[in-house]
Amino acid sequence: MDQLILIIGSVSTACLVLLAVVSLGWKFAHRNQDELKALRVSMDEIKSVLFEINGRLGRVEGRLERVEGRLDSIEGQPGYNPFTGGVKDSGC
Repeated sequence: MDQLILIIGSVSTACLVLLAVVSLGWKFAHRNQDELKALRVSMDEIKSVLFEINGRLGRVEGRLERVEGRLDSIEGQPGYNPFTGGVKDSGC
């Protein structure tokens, strides 16, 4: 009879410990899900900022290409002097 009480007590203690572990695991799992949701929001904000920066860089790149084209046309003119930064005056 004493052994039966000891077995029942051990089983009930093991069940309580298992319940506590499952409960803690459940809390951590939900807390981690909330943190993951917050991280996803942060990642989405970072993505939108990066897309905006990428768009601005594309516009800057286009402007630089236009400036390079203008420089190429200036450098191709006769009498261009790279030290003065332009085309020599023809003396008019």
